[in-house]
Amino acid sequence: MAFGYAFTLPDGREPVKRRALRRMVSILYATALRSASRVFFLNGDDIDEFTRSHLVSPKKAFLLGGIGVELEKWPPAPPVTRPVTFILAARLLREKGIVEYAKAARLVKSRHPEARFILLGGLDSNPGALSREEVESWADDVEWPGHVPDVRPWLNQPGPK
Repeated sequence: MAFGYAFTLPDGREPVKRRALRRMVSILYATALRSASRVFFLNGDDIDEFTRSHLVSPKKAFLLGGIGVELEKWPPAPPVTRPVTFILAARLLREKGIVEYAKAARLVKSRHPEARFILLGGLDSNPGALSREEVESWADDVEWPGHVPDVRPWLNQPGPK
């Protein structure tokens, strides 16, 4: 489960439509989960939010750890010291911290111009999605190859260019 768009406030603001959506989604969650004997979460922050908001009892909430990653396909890569490379693989949504990543890239590169910041992810139709123009405006600081089918080659620094 995830809160997503309805529960993430852009820049700390809460537009009226989003507040109404959040209330409606909360009612739906509370109704749907009331009769559940167990509710499984992939994210500890979601458990905290659901229990704090009284959408689910802490006794019913269970965290599943480490699902979806086949560790034999993701062996540790040998460390590379230069250039230091930061990689973010995510949907290009404001609530995923993409704007903050770009701001961090600008700040770090002002002091360490050799550092690399790579953003892996395609454009999205979600209401919280970033525009192509916004992402491309970060070109001096962030490399953006767009959606990639497999992130593993990028994790072996320095990665494709």
